[in-house]
Amino acid sequence: MRKRSEATRPLEAVQIDHAKVDVMIVDEDSGRELGRPWITLGVDALTRMTTGFHLALTPPTRLSASLAILHSVCDKTRWLKERGVDFDWPVAGLPEAIHVDSNSFFGRRAFVRACREIGVETVWSEPASARYGAHIQELMGGRLGCVPLLTEVGPMERGERDPYVGPHAQRLTLRELDSWIGAEIAGVYHCRKHRDLGCAPLTLWRKHMRDDLLRLPLDCVSFRLSLLPDDEGVLDEDGLRLHGRLYWSRAIADDFAAGRKRLEARYDPNDLSRIFVRRPSGRFVKARALAITTAIEAPPPDVELSEDAIGASIVTSATAISCARKCAHACPFQPVDRRA
Repeated sequence: MRKRSEATRPLEAVQIDHAKVDVMIVDEDSGRELGRPWITLGVDALTRMTTGFHLALTPPTRLSASLAILHSVCDKTRWLKERGVDFDWPVAGLPEAIHVDSNSFFGRRAFVRACREIGVETVWSEPASARYGAHIQELMGGRLGCVPLLTEVGPMERGERDPYVGPHAQRLTLRELDSWIGAEIAGVYHCRKHRDLGCAPLTLWRKHMRDDLLRLPLDCVSFRLSLLPDDEGVLDEDGLRLHGRLYWSRAIADDFAAGRKRLEARYDPNDLSRIFVRRPSGRFVKARALAITTAIEAPPPDVELSEDAIGASIVTSATAISCARKCAHACPFQPVDRRA
């Protein structure tokens, strides 16, 4: 079992950990305070590059890690452009191993299975402490550029009052914070001299990263589906009802005509404008949201992945980067513009 400290090449070992961001999130419409967000970060052990991240207002779950892995693996060119971030973030590709604490919140069996399906080893290490953020503090420090992180934060029970709330915190919407963190990671943290490395993380990444080290899923859609949560929706003549929304596609019409009443669907909690419905053949089709049918219900904070996670082939060639960028532009997971 490889140790994180023994990494000799980029993406040999990626540490997944969590911290609170010292920013107060406010609702985009009402300005109401929603609380401090959690950030789930992937950090490359050798270069200290941030591989990807996920923001959420709910305490970390296995889903948080899955979405951070998705962000880590995918090419970020379009992601940066959509947020107006004019910096390079060259990290992409599957890690050889993901390190998580043995006392972590992850549902081990489902998470390990999903990682195994994409050719990634899961290493369960002894916890550095009983609190979140210890590995982030060790590898990166307490800031992402100018974004302050609260490391060494203990797990909170649902509904428990945030003890870190103070009047000094900057107030941002979650969308604004997402863009700010992207800019600070790519434009500041990656380019600033790291105290332990003696150079900038980006410099070390470019020095050691080679095309033959880059592994990408051959089928990016199947890869992403393998890590998304699933749930069953109720099918009637109006469409598929899931999490208070109504979804429709031509394939759903065929399923209703065939007398099916419930369908499995996978969804991205960050974008419920579309879901991916499993057909009897085992294939998934995209269905778009038509209308909100009831008060929108938040998905469970730690839903289980489907037992039969979708496998994905791996491509390892010099054409992987161009393939990833082509996939990013055609990817059905790209979110719709909610501001339209």
